[in-house]
Amino acid sequence: MNFTKFVKIGGAALAALTAGLAAAQTPPMRLGKWEVTSKTEMTGMPMQMPAQTSTSTLCVNSENQNRPPINADKSCKVTNYKVVGSGATWSMECTGQGNMKGEGSITFKGDSYTGMTTMNMQMQGASKMTMKSTYAGKWVGAC
Repeated sequence: MNFTKFVKIGGAALAALTAGLAAAQTPPMRLGKWEVTSKTEMTGMPMQMPAQTSTSTLCVNSENQNRPPINADKSCKVTNYKVVGSGATWSMECTGQGNMKGEGSITFKGDSYTGMTTMNMQMQGASKMTMKSTYAGKWVGAC
């Protein structure tokens, strides 16, 4: 095989791989307004708290489409956000009064999704606490 043909084949393979990676990273969810219901439970606290449930809205647009569709605190940083097929996974770290680290995942199903995050926190002089949140989102219209 001559060098020119090798470069053309290699270039075509690289272009196909790059296009495949770009397609794999685009979340399979509609842009627009989403209603998100979350339920959060904490274990390991000195006094057990009941689960907290809340509902909020989130506007998904081209600027925030490549982040988890959850209402995370502004002190939280999302890393390793990966979309594969109809699902997505990520890591998250939050700073502030108590530093937390954890993982999350979501499964998209047309105009809805379900997911969860598990965050671990260790405060000085206290036992390890775990915060588990489950999410259910549904598309409700334009932003």
